[in-house]
Amino acid sequence: MVQQQAPGMVLLRPGAVIAAVALGVNDHLIKVHWPGLISGKLSDFAYCYLIPLVLLATMEWVLWGYGHLRRQPVVLSPRLWRWGVGVTCLLVSVHFFAIQFSQYLSSAHAEFFRHVVPFLNFKLVADPTDLIALPMIALAYRTLLNTERPGVANGADTPVLHG
Repeated sequence: MVQQQAPGMVLLRPGAVIAAVALGVNDHLIKVHWPGLISGKLSDFAYCYLIPLVLLATMEWVLWGYGHLRRQPVVLSPRLWRWGVGVTCLLVSVHFFAIQFSQYLSSAHAEFFRHVVPFLNFKLVADPTDLIALPMIALAYRTLLNTERPGVANGADTPVLHG
């Protein structure tokens, strides 16, 4: 049987909502009026937790849309889902590590987001001390593995895409 939860529901879990609110409030209020060590790290913690969830929620929506167009749901095996979660968290970790150690990559990252979201004043400075937030990616990994996923088979009678 396939779970019937809507794609992207992980973004409505309390941790994701708290991370999104913290990121928004911190970047647009706290950093502006009370800059400092805490405001500098709070966004990193929220970012490291939220980005893997956003990327996988996006993947769920893409797979849902593809299945909708085919008129046949795309169903992933639990093994393939775990693999996707692991790879996503690993890539986010490598990306975060890279932008904290290279000012060139930090600038390219910021420039990319200035084009994607032009109404935000996106700034980024390479700061290796921000790597203290990396454990939040492990927490995101755990959250993703412990959340019921749409399109992930949980019974033997479901046709699945195996990895």
